[in-house]
Amino acid sequence: MNWQTTQTQMMVSDRPAIGFLLPFFYAITQPLTTNGLLSLFGLVGGVALLVILFRQLLLPKLYEQLLVVSAESTSTKRKHKTNQNLRQVLFNYHVQLIRNPSLLMQVVLNSVILPLVFIASFGFNGGIDLSAMGIQFLGVAFLGGFALAMIMINQTSLIANVISLDKENFLFIQTLPLSLKVYLKEKFRFAYLLQLTLISVVIVIVGVVFHMPLLHLISALCGGLIGCYLMGLRYFRRDYRLLLVNWTEINQLFSRGTGNLGLVFTMIGTVFLSTILLVMYSFALMFLSVLGVNLVVGIVFISGSFLWYHHYQKHFWQTFE
Repeated sequence: MNWQTTQTQMMVSDRPAIGFLLPFFYAITQPLTTNGLLSLFGLVGGVALLVILFRQLLLPKLYEQLLVVSAESTSTKRKHKTNQNLRQVLFNYHVQLIRNPSLLMQVVLNSVILPLVFIASFGFNGGIDLSAMGIQFLGVAFLGGFALAMIMINQTSLIANVISLDKENFLFIQTLPLSLKVYLKEKFRFAYLLQLTLISVVIVIVGVVFHMPLLHLISALCGGLIGCYLMGLRYFRRDYRLLLVNWTEINQLFSRGTGNLGLVFTMIGTVFLSTILLVMYSFALMFLSVLGVNLVVGIVFISGSFLWYHHYQKHFWQTFE
């Protein structure tokens, strides 16, 4: 191999010079020779010619285009929508609040980062295949969707900051002849639907990647729907309790309460606790009575959900009456 490399190097001839780069070569390597001086003067003259052409031909047209664009932007009028009810007006207002690319990016990333890490780690290598799940694991799929909603909804979610997005407008809205309860319910409904859409998309992705049966996927979506509502109540009330209307950066809203360290511990704790409970539930179904286990889990879940809902109805929504 060494002999072949030597023979190849001896047979390779010099490459021909690239013509339009020779002036640069002479100007740098031979600046005091005739070729170097001619190359230098030629380059300077060429640059000067390009500058003159740009100023005389292109720059006036550029100014004209900028003036036309400026005139069009200043003359743009916002369309006024008529025949809208209160819900439609508030919906359009809430849409305007979230039309911040930085806000949307951070909210979406903070919500989906853990599920995406899980999917990338265990899904694309074929390590988990749920296509053989039996009908007895419908409850596990339901609680899996519920757990995913718990993981995705935290203090960085949209529903946990949607009230504070009003800034000083919230103080103005309180002075209007509008029920604050009605306004907050419309705001909660708007944020809940967006959060539910995001959770549903992630659940569908998980179901497709892990080959989840259709019936189990529907069960997981139902769990995500209920989990999104119950967790949304908690963080919506938290946003009202820690209301901040003079914020300048979105991270000020995210770090309210427990701060970033508390957020990390909450997310990790939710992941580990959810995993442990789902594993215990699955093993109980495999080794104990399916009907008995599902009955106990169903009673505990329904009772806990009702108490959770009643708590926030009594200590939050009813306080506005």
